[in-house]
Amino acid sequence: MSVIGTGMNNVSEAAGAASNAQSVSPPVYECDRENALKGIPTEQIYVFKTIENIQEIIGKTAGWVGDLLYPYLAFLDTPPEQLWNFDAVQTPGICKQYFESLRILVIKLPSKPQEMVTGHLCHRLRRAAILMGNVDEELSGTGSTTYRATNTICRNSCKEADGGIIPHQRRPGPQGWPTIIFESGVSESLERLQQGARWWLTQNNHEVRAVLLAHILCAEQVIDLQVWRMLPIQHPRSGTPPDAQLTPQCDNQLRIDCSAVPASTIGTVPFFVIRFEDLVLRPRSENERHFFLNMLDIQSIASVFRASL
Repeated sequence: MSVIGTGMNNVSEAAGAASNAQSVSPPVYECDRENALKGIPTEQIYVFKTIENIQEIIGKTAGWVGDLLYPYLAFLDTPPEQLWNFDAVQTPGICKQYFESLRILVIKLPSKPQEMVTGHLCHRLRRAAILMGNVDEELSGTGSTTYRATNTICRNSCKEADGGIIPHQRRPGPQGWPTIIFESGVSESLERLQQGARWWLTQNNHEVRAVLLAHILCAEQVIDLQVWRMLPIQHPRSGTPPDAQLTPQCDNQLRIDCSAVPASTIGTVPFFVIRFEDLVLRPRSENERHFFLNMLDIQSIASVFRASL
């Protein structure tokens, strides 16, 4: 089993660290090795041998994924044609990202808290749609769809989400992007989650309207929620094209302390997630509302999280 070093420093995010909603983050085009491997420790970076070898490494790592600060594996020199072979045997729950020009395959390993929190966040928004008069019938989940970048000169990267919602007005499959993406990560993976949010918001002509991140700290029993979307740069240079005046930013954040019952929060509740028009892609009627997480939603999410530990 070959393990190589990248010369990168491991990044450790302090618990509860969050991006300032007013700060400006430059668009991430994911075209260089440093960005592709950001936050992945050197001991979790391998040289591709065979698909069977990848499966073996995943199998060995899965037993102690809860102890990993960064639940990611990277495989260098992965031929693009091998990606199809991996798809055929891909373990359910695993999400991948592939950088074709770099021949780097990044695999995100699932954990029970990550899967249950992601699924329940999606469920609570879908439940809100049902309570508006079966608006949920206009929406579908993304499943394990792989999406390929379309909006930059680096159109050779692809990515799978932990979850997402796509309105029926968009065609299903890789050509129909979801309007909201759900990404969750445990322990020290916040920076990687934020990098993923930037990818989703910049690689598809603004078809993804919001990314809801859940940074899960199991030992502390804390969930930090962040909503990322494209927002105007505060002081754009004169003559900057309109599209270039938008950048991915954290627009809203909430900390949920699940260590006690009921759970407590730091931040504003109801917690705004996405406008109705941005999620469903049609004007809302009189009885339809924008999508928030209220205190009932928060307590339900906390209960599901505690049950996953």
